[in-house]
Amino acid sequence: MAAGSIASSSSGSSSNSRGNNRGQAFMLVAAPPPKKTKQSPQASIDEFWSKFNSTTPGRATTILPRDRYAKQAEENAPKGIIDGANPVSSYDEAARLCREKVEKIVKECRRVNQKYTDKHFDLEFDLKGWNGKKDCLRTLTATSEDDPYVSFSPGSVKRVTDIFDKPQFFVQGATANDIRQGRDGDCWLLAALCTLGNKEGLIEKVCVARNEQVGVYGFVFHRGSLYTTSLLSGTILGAQLLSA
Repeated sequence: MAAGSIASSSSGSSSNSRGNNRGQAFMLVAAPPPKKTKQSPQASIDEFWSKFNSTTPGRATTILPRDRYAKQAEENAPKGIIDGANPVSSYDEAARLCREKVEKIVKECRRVNQKYTDKHFDLEFDLKGWNGKKDCLRTLTATSEDDPYVSFSPGSVKRVTDIFDKPQFFVQGATANDIRQGRDGDCWLLAALCTLGNKEGLIEKVCVARNEQVGVYGFVFHRGSLYTTSLLSGTILGAQLLSA
């Protein structure tokens, strides 16, 4: 039965003969969906271009549809001349925040009589594998057991105070001759450290605060267009220490 048609049923023949509608039930029956006709590739392309073409003269300025979020961002963007950030003031602010963070950590660690531990890069926790993964010792792309980063398993994780009685960040100034690569494949990092050691006072501008006994080191790095702070714990892998 076609869509919109009404099917009726009567409770008795006598009521139909008298034209009485009481006791009748009505039901709306939907028409079956139209069958989709399969078009050839050329017919589909012709149909697309027939709808794409416009009889109204004009010029299209954008290909992608308009995004209301992009429009809001454009409206909220600052207008006129924008003053750039002063790199010197950015570094001074980052160095001040870094010193305050290190001082706060040292005070709290001494209060609870504990060493500082970086919860986001805990080598000891990662080495023992309590969480079933090694997030710090393996790279994100290390999946095969043949990968050296997967099979790499250092013997232990030690703090600087466990190895040296009186640990010092550097003795009589930092120089490039203090660095020994050994067998580690991190020449890219050591080359940058050598560059920092060649200029007097430059390493102090990067590591602005530290405490060897508590095991916290505060660094200032330049990222993007501003300086940012980063805190590290004084832990060393046993295998890397022996190869250095």
